[in-house]
Amino acid sequence: MKKTLLALSLAGLFATSAQAESDNLSQFYISASVGQATFDEDFNELEDLGASVDDSDTAFKFAVGYDFNEYFSVEAGYADLGELAINNSYSDYYDADFNITYNENIAATVSGLFASVIGKLPINEEFSLFAKVGYYSWDSDIDVAASVSQYVYGENYKSSAKESDSLDGNDPFFGIGTQYAFDEISIKAEYEIFDIEDSDVNVLTVGASYHF
Repeated sequence: MKKTLLALSLAGLFATSAQAESDNLSQFYISASVGQATFDEDFNELEDLGASVDDSDTAFKFAVGYDFNEYFSVEAGYADLGELAINNSYSDYYDADFNITYNENIAATVSGLFASVIGKLPINEEFSLFAKVGYYSWDSDIDVAASVSQYVYGENYKSSAKESDSLDGNDPFFGIGTQYAFDEISIKAEYEIFDIEDSDVNVLTVGASYHF
């Protein structure tokens, strides 16, 4: 009987300790996510002219956040939305003595810092839905490389040029997602829309957060 009482007491102690540890989780957390970004722009006109467009790339984010309660959080971090790549090339063959080949590559990357507020809807102790709104302070680096090759009466002529430019701005972004918590570790999936200079970048990611 004493052994049974001792076992029950120890079980109760461990359960109480585990509950206290769960209840005392830090409200601060760090998170990391990875997924795909798609530049939501109409490239039909360029493609009709023969250009190839790669409008999707890997996206990733790192963030630090604070849970005020189970319904409201704030978050700040860094997001890299990947690269938009456009290639345009064509050749003109006039006759055996003259032809020309033109090639142009354009690459634009987008990355920057963000801050957001998050509203959460708990479904149960582990599972919740959330929506967010925030601002994204972004930088975009644009690289253009062009080359021309000509064949004229038995002679080859080649020329090339490169040019770089950069843009920056501050624009809003929005998102929705779902989260499942395992004590101090949570996994999440989310869909976000970043407004970049009047164009949208749609981002779908999965990630994890750790309360410390």
